Amino acid sequence: MNPYEKLMARKRKWTPVQTSAGTCKAGAEEAIHRALALRHMELPVGDFITNALNNEVPALAREVLVSNVKDEENHDIALGYIANAYGVDPQAEKEALRLKTAWEAHPDHTITKALVAERAIFFVLLPFFRFNGDAGMRTVSADISRDEQIHVATNSLVHTELGYNISPSLDKLRKATINWVMQPLGINTTDKYLDKKFWLDSSDRLMYEAKPQNCPQLNPLECLPSSSIAMSTSPNMLEVLGMNSRGLIYALEESFPPTNPTPDDTMEKIMYRSGQRSVVEWVIKYMEEN
Repeated sequence: MNPYEKLMARKRKWTPVQTSAGTCKAGAEEAIHRALALRHMELPVGDFITNALNNEVPALAREVLVSNVKDEENHDIALGYIANAYGVDPQAEKEALRLKTAWEAHPDHTITKALVAERAIFFVLLPFFRFNGDAGMRTVSADISRDEQIHVATNSLVHTELGYNISPSLDKLRKATINWVMQPLGINTTDKYLDKKFWLDSSDRLMYEAKPQNCPQLNPLECLPSSSIAMSTSPNMLEVLGMNSRGLIYALEESFPPTNPTPDDTMEKIMYRSGQRSVVEWVIKYMEEN
């Protein structure tokens, strides 16, 4: 299979459902409203890809790109359900729409804009929901993140094959966007997930440093440079986020989340899942303390 077919084979269907409002982490509320307001960028990112399909994208990439557009529509519905349950901030909604207009008007290629938005904006917002949001936000962020891994890998490949570059002005727009979302948070707080700098640094790392290890061992088509950033097309969580502790913690939390037993579960199943989670919690605690 070519790299695009491999990405397509990794896709998983899921259906958005209406969630109920829960309790978010104290101190994150305003930033959560801003992050939710950026759901307005889900469909424009889909439009960026659709516009590219009308032009010069590689023929081999078309099937997965069309599927990615459908994913963005799914994400818009899922985040809309979250907004319905949790509520929205009218001022944040207005400001997010202005940011959306700025992204749409930016002159960089639509694939480039989709790549930057998904890699260095959405890949920050999803773990932000995971660590600070309620149960519905955590579930939706896990579902969307699986799609976004494939989207980022696809867009990185197409972006490189077409020979595009990320302009300094688009990077400034990226910085302005993530700064706006995280502005309500504090600095050097006792909880790093409520630390504005932690999330801004995460966006910068994803923008400038995200790269797989042992890249020379990969097939050339599976490790193409993108704006001087090596990016594997294999949708592995650690490769997409970079081999760093935050990426590993996020991958563990996504793959082995806390689960509540049901009356239908056997004792063996309950014990098996408890054992998995206890190991994950030990690893996370060890990495956060060392």
